[in-house]
Amino acid sequence: MIHDAQLHELIGKYLAGELLEGEKQQLFTWVEASAENRAFFEEMVSIWSAAEVEEAPLLEVNTEEAWGQLESMLQLDTEAELPVEATPAPAPLKVAHRSDRILRWSIAASIILLVGALVTFWPSGTVEAPLLASTADGQRTEVQLEDGSTVWLNERSELRFAWNDGERRVELTGEAFFEVVKMPDQPFVILAGDTETRVLGTSFNLRAYPEEEVVELDVETGLVSFTQASKPEEGLKIPAGKGAVAKATGLEEEEKSINAQGWRINELQYKDTPMAQVVAELEKQYEISLVVENAATLLCPISVRLRRQSLEEDLKAVLFFLDGSLEVIEEEKIYKLLNTKSCE
Repeated sequence: MIHDAQLHELIGKYLAGELLEGEKQQLFTWVEASAENRAFFEEMVSIWSAAEVEEAPLLEVNTEEAWGQLESMLQLDTEAELPVEATPAPAPLKVAHRSDRILRWSIAASIILLVGALVTFWPSGTVEAPLLASTADGQRTEVQLEDGSTVWLNERSELRFAWNDGERRVELTGEAFFEVVKMPDQPFVILAGDTETRVLGTSFNLRAYPEEEVVELDVETGLVSFTQASKPEEGLKIPAGKGAVAKATGLEEEEKSINAQGWRINELQYKDTPMAQVVAELEKQYEISLVVENAATLLCPISVRLRRQSLEEDLKAVLFFLDGSLEVIEEEKIYKLLNTKSCE
């Protein structure tokens, strides 16, 4: 994986015509890795084309002025953010007499420094980190981060990663299980929904699908700091074996779900679990509507291990304990459990 500094150097050498064959392959592997990477690279090439001059006239790179204007863009008042069209543009480059080679490097370096700084200034929330991996319906993937940490990404999820100011920063949409390598001087920070999860080295499951309007955390090992951007002063420290959920009303600590990793290991376990909880988890795991006709059935304790081979097989295993039948309305993803026993 390419670090930001190395990436900027490769693009600068490409623009200046100094890229070696091996470096070219490394750069274009990164470019083809995602649509965001390609868009960034094409923007650099576009800016470079606009900045090039037909002849090498007397120009001087005014770096102090350029960086001064860059700082003014990055330090905008957070309470009154300027619209895009009102953002001041950097001053034109001024170039002095020098060889063509040094001239090309000066322009390339200025472009990469200025635009690269904007792209990697992630904490402001105005620019996203580069997309590292994404999954569609029914897809899952395992991702190895450059720090050695491992991420298992559930379906319909996105993972972004960047090094920033001594931190390993991740943005998650969807669900993932993390095994984070311990690096005391470089905290691992995950932004998901309006939450921030901060760790040094641990393993945990984080679920943050936008349509669910809650973020769920289940800690397997270590200690995790869990906060909401809207209420940063009300953060929680969640130890191994515990969990937390972030709602509009705030954070709530709870017991870790035994099935937090069910999607990853393809197994759901229940021991004397109320049927109401089983229904809720099956609806979440399979993204269906599960209707129990007899409300008294929801009180029944269920002890079963489901292998997640298929939804219908799992429901038949549950029905074995409830003496009922199954009705399926496939086009609406509705599954009905009928004629089931009652419990008090």
